[in-house]
Amino acid sequence: MIVCIAEDRGSYDAPLQLLILSLAEHSPNLPVYLFYPVASIAFTRWLDRQPQVTLSTERFRGTRGWSIKPQALLRLLDLGYDDVLWIDSDIIVTKDITGLFAGLDQKTICATEESLWGQRRDKENELWHCHGNSGALRVTLWNLKPGRSLSYVLNTAVLRVTFAHRPLPTRWNQMLQLPIYRDAQEMPFLSRPPHIASDQDVLTALLASSEFSHVQIFTFRRGFEIIQFMGLHGYTLSDRFWSIIFGSPAFIHAQAQKPWIAFRHKERHMSCAAFVRAIYADVSPYTLSAIRYRQQLEDGTQWMDAHFLLSRILRIAGFRYPPLVGLPVACMIGFFVAAKDFTRWLWTKRHRTGS
Repeated sequence: MIVCIAEDRGSYDAPLQLLILSLAEHSPNLPVYLFYPVASIAFTRWLDRQPQVTLSTERFRGTRGWSIKPQALLRLLDLGYDDVLWIDSDIIVTKDITGLFAGLDQKTICATEESLWGQRRDKENELWHCHGNSGALRVTLWNLKPGRSLSYVLNTAVLRVTFAHRPLPTRWNQMLQLPIYRDAQEMPFLSRPPHIASDQDVLTALLASSEFSHVQIFTFRRGFEIIQFMGLHGYTLSDRFWSIIFGSPAFIHAQAQKPWIAFRHKERHMSCAAFVRAIYADVSPYTLSAIRYRQQLEDGTQWMDAHFLLSRILRIAGFRYPPLVGLPVACMIGFFVAAKDFTRWLWTKRHRTGS
């Protein structure tokens, strides 16, 4: 197995270094292939001290951002690697990840469960209720032939493919090159139709279609194998409970606010909701896990500091232990989410009874 990382944004030196350092600590025998066409001289020099990593400055044509995934995977498959593991650049690993794939055969693709925010957004979509599940919704919108049911979108933050799956990334890449998809990527994210919102929506449609329904799927569970830290819907009470009992999940994903960017410009006046989001981002498990590598990073690391008095107190009160730091905020968020869900259920029940 080889790890595939690809990034084309120059502001991602810090997260790339964190991912590489965490892999070197926990999975030192796992080779890493990094596509980073905007690598600076300073970053390249830093990378010289990481023998685990092979750097390529190749730039993929006709695509950018998360849409480069199938091209990067195909390139490594073409180079002769039989087992390729994609990891998003905004992830930190907390343990040896090779054991997660033990016992999986070459016919099985691995992805992760979508964030709670993504699942809730899907279920609030009127079209979702017409089709019953996320896979069927996207298959229908892409005019594909249904093959199986997928209850939620497959998140591609961690994605394992083998040479046996080569037709899948090939077809995936073809669909990401279509004008309908590329035009959608220029729209605000929340305005995009669900089947072309991102690369993972397209992959979900393909795997739910009859063309690829034979492909076996193993999904890493949110809260168990991966923390999908998606704003206020990230690292919930149940996620924290399982982390305390079984230890931190292997992958910590900074899925929404990027802490190395989010606090570059501190707002003087924020609404209550914005303040809560900022506090929760300031005590994210990603940032707390990143601190241990602080001395090994080349770039400025001020973003790892607490930016508010409250978040500083929460860090100290939680002993800088990710499941405990931010726990009071998670409790408050959990209460409001439960109240909102109950209110929606009660309104729906009364509406149906009245009709």
